[in-house]
Amino acid sequence: MVEWDLSKPNVEVFRADLAQVTDTSINYAGTPIKLKSSKYEQAILVHNAAVLGNMSHKVSQFGNHLDIVQESLNINLLSLLAVNTAFFDVFKGIQKKRIVNMTAPSASNANPSFGYTSIAKSAKQIALNILAKEESGVKVLHFDPVCVDTEALREVRDHSHDESIRTKFHGLYDQNVLLTGEQVATALVNILSEDKYESGAVIKATEALHSNHH
Repeated sequence: MVEWDLSKPNVEVFRADLAQVTDTSINYAGTPIKLKSSKYEQAILVHNAAVLGNMSHKVSQFGNHLDIVQESLNINLLSLLAVNTAFFDVFKGIQKKRIVNMTAPSASNANPSFGYTSIAKSAKQIALNILAKEESGVKVLHFDPVCVDTEALREVRDHSHDESIRTKFHGLYDQNVLLTGEQVATALVNILSEDKYESGAVIKATEALHSNHH
């Protein structure tokens, strides 16, 4: 188990920790066996860490909150870039790599109060799409878990400065359309197992769950 402070991205720390957890020894019948990261058939990286930022701030006022903007970019974007570099360094001997970016409609839709997260999500999406074109053997999946009851979703519901957004997100709870974490995980595992998606595709959890019912 590795914990990182993503508000202070550090590729050297990320690289050292990744190397350590993937090159550990296991004991088999009394004989220690070293697991080398180069022995894996494929490497999968899932980017799921993110912060919403302050939902009461308007973009026109971001200049008054550059410290919060910087922290948001550090956690949401710069740490992703640093983890990518560490990932490619540690698993350079593995040809097949898959990168999953947990995304949301806010990556491509302009909605009031989503300034912090939308700026980062849109940047992450294009950065990873470029990465996949620059590196061989890499496919990127932008996976949208849709609506899951999380702390972030409740933050939007309760603290967006825009009344229409608050009403919309309250409606998700009232209509009982939220997915469970297990459903979302199942959908993601199915997509990765089938490996039929085109790199750069944006796929919703509901699409994967629906297709498996046919």
